[in-house]
Amino acid sequence: RQEARNIAKFQQNFQSEEGVLFPTVHAAPTKRVLVESYIKGRPILEYAADHRNDHELLHQLCMAGIRIVCKMIFVYNHCHGDLHPGNIFITEDGQNMALLDCGIVNTYSPDDHAHIVNVLTSFIRHDGQQAGRLLMENSSHRTRGDGYDPEGFVSKIDHLAQRAADPNEHLMEHLGTYITIICNAAAHHRVLMNQSFVSAALAVKVQEGIVLALDPALEIWRVANPIILEGEAIRHTNKLLKRFTTTTSREEEEDDNDNNNNNNKSSSLFPWNLFATKDTTATTTTVP
Repeated sequence: RQEARNIAKFQQNFQSEEGVLFPTVHAAPTKRVLVESYIKGRPILEYAADHRNDHELLHQLCMAGIRIVCKMIFVYNHCHGDLHPGNIFITEDGQNMALLDCGIVNTYSPDDHAHIVNVLTSFIRHDGQQAGRLLMENSSHRTRGDGYDPEGFVSKIDHLAQRAADPNEHLMEHLGTYITIICNAAAHHRVLMNQSFVSAALAVKVQEGIVLALDPALEIWRVANPIILEGEAIRHTNKLLKRFTTTTSREEEEDDNDNNNNNNKSSSLFPWNLFATKDTTATTTTVP
C-alpha cells in the first residue's frame, strides 16, 4: 500500500515532465498484493552498452537522470530510495526512463529539507561563510562538547566554497570529495552533521556514478544548479504564501469579531421590542 502511495505521488510530481515513466497501479492494493503495469524495456546499463557509440543519446540519458533525481530531492522532497541501475529501465521505444520498485522513498522534514537546499545554494553562490554557519548552527542545538570549534569549521567550509568557485572545481562535479572534506572538518571541529544533508548528497553521488559511467564529459552542475535554485525559490514562495494566508485569515477573523460585536451592540440599543406581537387574554394588539 505504501508503494502504491509512493507511485501516485511520483506520477503527480512528474505529470508534466517528458521522458520519465512510473508504473501504473491496477486495482486497490492489499497488505499482500500490489498489481502494477508491466513496462517493457531494458536496464539502463544494458541499453547504454548497446548504444555506446551514440554519444548524443547517452548524453541525453544522463541529462534526464540527473534532472529527475535533483527534482525529486530539491523540488518535490520525495526521492526514490533505491535507484540502482537495475531499477532504471529504458522503454522499448527509447523515449522514456522508467523508474521501478518505488517501495522505498526518502522524504525530509520541512526543516531538514530547507537546510539541505540552503546549504547547497550557499555553495552555488560561493558563500562559504554562510554554508559553514548553516551547517554549524544546525549542529549547535544538538551538541556542544569539548573541542567544539565553530569558527574553525566555518573557515574550512569557506575555503571549500572558494575552491568550488574555480571553473574546474564545480561542487556537483566533485561532490563525493567535498562530502568527505566536510565530514572530516565536522569530526575535527566537533560539529555534528545533519544526517539528512549527508543522505541527500550521497543520493546525488550515487546517480553521479551512473551518469559518469555513461558520459564522463557531462557537466552535472549545469543541470543540478538551476534545479537546486528552483527548489529554493519554490520554498520561499510557499513560505510567503503561507504567511500571507495566515495573516489574511487572522484579519478576516478579527473583522468578523468586530462585526459581531457591533451587531450585538446595535441589538442592545435599538428598541426592537416595539415591533413585537403582544398576546393578552382580552385582545391581541400588533404594533405596526
